Amino acid sequence: MLSARRRPRLLPKLLIAALIILILATGGYLLWQRRLAAFEAAQEPGGPGEVPPVLVSQEGVPDPGEAVALVAANDLEGKFWLYIRKDRFELSAWNGNVRTALYTVAVGENPGDKERVGDRRTPEGVFRVESIHDSRAWVHDFDDGKGPVEGAYGPFFIRLDTGRWKGIGIHGTHDPSSLGTRTTEGCIRLDNKALLEIVDKAVPGTVVIIEP
Repeated sequence: MLSARRRPRLLPKLLIAALIILILATGGYLLWQRRLAAFEAAQEPGGPGEVPPVLVSQEGVPDPGEAVALVAANDLEGKFWLYIRKDRFELSAWNGNVRTALYTVAVGENPGDKERVGDRRTPEGVFRVESIHDSRAWVHDFDDGKGPVEGAYGPFFIRLDTGRWKGIGIHGTHDPSSLGTRTTEGCIRLDNKALLEIVDKAVPGTVVIIEP
């Protein structure tokens, strides 16, 4: 049995120990809550590490007047077509005069129209989809010392008929962080989810207009 002399010394120590345990437990709970919230946020579309394919910009390119002119000049009334503006890293999908989607893309590393094979430029002009390929098993070596990369083209490769330039197309990517930059060897690189939306509508013969 504790003596009356020892009890006053022991009680403050017990209270301090209980307070420390309470503080540690509260801190651990709050840390767990923060980690849970961060995990849930990462699972949401547009969460950390994910590049949303649709831009917030409402301005759009081309403007309504230019779109009407392009539709008339290329017989696109009521048809699905694509418009790429290299300097803004934008690919917009259209149904006649109505824009239905706007995406961020990566384009050729060097500005200007394509002049020769290997110049890492994206060609400019009015082209058509030549064919659509399942590219899930394709690999590509970016000459960065890392060797062939699986999934470099995403799920599909939309090959364009650009005349004398071969191998130019619209495709997905293994690196969404590269979108919005000049980094490709000449192709148009797109978010994989956005690519699936386009493949759902594009067919051989679909018009693709690429401007500076």
